[in-house]
Amino acid sequence: ADPPAPDSAPDSAPDSVSAPDSVPASTPAAANPAPRPDSAEPLVARVHALSDQQHSPADIARELDEPIGKIELILALRRSPS
Repeated sequence: ADPPAPDSAPDSAPDSVSAPDSVPASTPAAANPAPRPDSAEPLVARVHALSDQQHSPADIARELDEPIGKIELILALRRSPS
């Protein structure tokens, strides 16, 4: 009966040690969204280029295999030259 009791105690101790380890692990995961905008830049450039060639948002969405809402958002956020 004594060996199972010590086994259960170490199991709970690593859990409490794992919790602080998981907290820093979530911090690098939060850094992952930063690379996403960089990876989206080629898509934005392609959307802008196709739009400049008078393609409709529906045509752009079809050609790039992206949702039309995403294309419309990219175009809506485009800065107009001043």
